[in-house]
Amino acid sequence: MYKILIVEDEPLVRESLVTTIDYSSIGFCIIDNADNGLNGVKSYIKYKPDVIITDIRMDICDGLKMLEEISKLDDGHCQFIILSAYNNFEYMKSSIALGVVDYLLKPIKNDELIRILLKVKSRLDKMQKERMAVAEVNDKLSRLKEDFIRTFFINGVHGRESNKLFDVLGLDPQFDSFYSVYATMSGSKPALPDSNICNYIGCNIENDSYGFIIFNDEKYSFALKLAEQNGNAKIGVSNIFSDISDLSVSVENAHRAYQNCKNGVNVSFGIQNDTHIYSIVAQAKQFVKENYSKSISTKDVADALGFSESHFMLLFKKATGTSFSSYLLSYRMEVAIMMMKTQRYRIYEICNSIGYKDIKSFRNAFKKYTGMSPVDYKNKLDKRKDEIT
Repeated sequence: MYKILIVEDEPLVRESLVTTIDYSSIGFCIIDNADNGLNGVKSYIKYKPDVIITDIRMDICDGLKMLEEISKLDDGHCQFIILSAYNNFEYMKSSIALGVVDYLLKPIKNDELIRILLKVKSRLDKMQKERMAVAEVNDKLSRLKEDFIRTFFINGVHGRESNKLFDVLGLDPQFDSFYSVYATMSGSKPALPDSNICNYIGCNIENDSYGFIIFNDEKYSFALKLAEQNGNAKIGVSNIFSDISDLSVSVENAHRAYQNCKNGVNVSFGIQNDTHIYSIVAQAKQFVKENYSKSISTKDVADALGFSESHFMLLFKKATGTSFSSYLLSYRMEVAIMMMKTQRYRIYEICNSIGYKDIKSFRNAFKKYTGMSPVDYKNKLDKRKDEIT
C-alpha cells in the first residue's frame, strides 16, 4: 500500500480526512497526520510518505513553504495534493511549480478526493514499474560487468577484444592508467574501499578469490586500502599500464605478484623488476646518509622518492627484509657508536648530531639497539681503551 501523510491545522477537517474514507480499499494507508507545515516536514523525514495531502494556509509554516522544503529532500517520488478554502490563482501557480498533482477546494467531497487518489495511484504504479525496470537493467549490467572481469581473470581476453567489451558494457576506456589486483579474502563480505578513493570495477571470481581493475590510481591507494581493511587478505598487484590492450598482461602480472604472498607477506607488487626496486632502496639509503642528522621520518623519504608511505615501506621491506624504520634506527645508532669511539663528543652532542631532539628519545633508541644506555656504552668503550693502553 502507498503511504499518505495528512497535514491540516483544523482538527475537525483533519479528523474527517483520516476517518471518513476507506483508504485501504483503494491501495492506501494513513501513515501519520500533522497540524502544521513544520510538523509535516518532520513527519515526512520520519515516514517518507508516497502522498501528502495538505492545507495551504496554516500557522507556524504554511503548506506551500512545507512543500518547498520537502521538495529539496524528495527525489520526485512523493505526490502532493493541495487543499484550500480559496480559489486563488497565485496559490495554484505556486503549487504547480512545486509539482502538485491536484488542487481541491474546501469543503472536501470524499468522492472527489478518491478520484484524485486513484489517479495518483496509477501514476505511482507506473513510477514503480519504471524503477523496477531500471533496477533490473542495472542489475543485469552489474552482472555483465562482473562476468567481464571474471573472463579476464580466468580465461584472459586479448588485444582489440578488450575495447569491444568496454564498448558493449558502456565502460569508458578513456583513462591515463590502470592496474589489476588479484586477492583472496576470507569472509562472506570483505570490506572494499570507498569508490571516492578511485574508479574501479571488480567481482568475486570464485570462493574467496576476487579480481579488480583500478583506473587512474598512480599511488596504489585502492590496493593499500584493501589490505588495510582486510587484515587476512593476500593481494597481488600488477604493474601500472596505459594501453587497454595490455589488460590481460596486467591480470597475469597480478596473478604472478600474488604468488609472492608468503612467509607473512600479505601484499605483493609487480610494479617494478628487482633492479628497479633495488635502485629505489639505494636512493632511500642515500637520502638517509645525507639527512640522518635531521628529524626525518619514513614519510619524508617516501615523499622525496615520489611514493606513498605505505607503498614505500612495502618496497623497502621486500628488497631488504627489514623495515625502513629499523634501517634508519640502525644507521643512526652506528653513527652514534662511531662518534663515541672517537672520545671527542659528549652524549648530548651525539644526540643532536644524529637527528634526535632530546636526550630521552636518543637514550631509549640507543638502549633498544644496543641493550645499554649511551652512558654505560661509552663507559664500556673508555674502560676497554684504558685496558689496551
